[in-house]
Formats: sequence, C-alpha cells, structure tokens
Amino acid sequence: MTNRKGKEFIFPDNVESGYNLIKGVTVKMFFTVLLPFIIIGLLIIAIPPYSLVFMLIKMFVAFIFITIGFAIVVTRPVKSRENITVMNHVKYLREYSARQKLFYIATKKEGEKYGE
Repeated sequence: MTNRKGKEFIFPDNVESGYNLIKGVTVKMFFTVLLPFIIIGLLIIAIPPYSLVFMLIKMFVAFIFITIGFAIVVTRPVKSRENITVMNHVKYLREYSARQKLFYIATKKEGEKYGE
C-alpha cells in the first residue's frame, strides 16, 4: 500500500464543461469563434461587384475563411486530451512563455568556477 496524504481525485480526460451544439463545438465556442468567421464570410459575399466570376471567387474565399474558423474550433492539438481545444492550447502556450521561469544553479564548491 502506498502512503498518500489527502484524498486522491481522478478526472476523466473526456470531460467538458460546455453544452455541445455539434460534437466538439460548444455553444460558447460557436458564438465567440465560429460565428464571427461565418459573419465575415457572409460580408465577403455581400461586397459588390455581383458578376458571376466575382461571386464564385468571393464564395470560394468565404468558404475557405469559414473552413479555417471551423478547423480552429474542432481541432484538438493534444491527442491524449480530447477536452483541450486549439484556443486553450494557444492560451496555455502564451501564459507559459509570459511567466517567470525558475533556474536552479548548483552551489559553487570551493576552488571551482561556475560552468565547469
């Protein structure tokens, strides 16, 4: 038997706190990330001129733009953790690079220089 202090909590990897509209897309992610991409895509289509060639080009650009937004919402960058989204991962990386790092230096022995 191992010696542990306190209660052990086990959290499953697939737990999400939000309500899913589509598998992997929560209501919050839909309104904060995906909906702005859809609105910008529709605005691209609404910009004149309205000739057939320009409409096809604008529809292609809007489709690519909406697909990028959907990919950001659906992609899971950490394979072993299904509940971490791209937005969470980018936030974690940004917070990690901004925080202060601790570097431990070995104590100097007598007659020794640092770096030896």
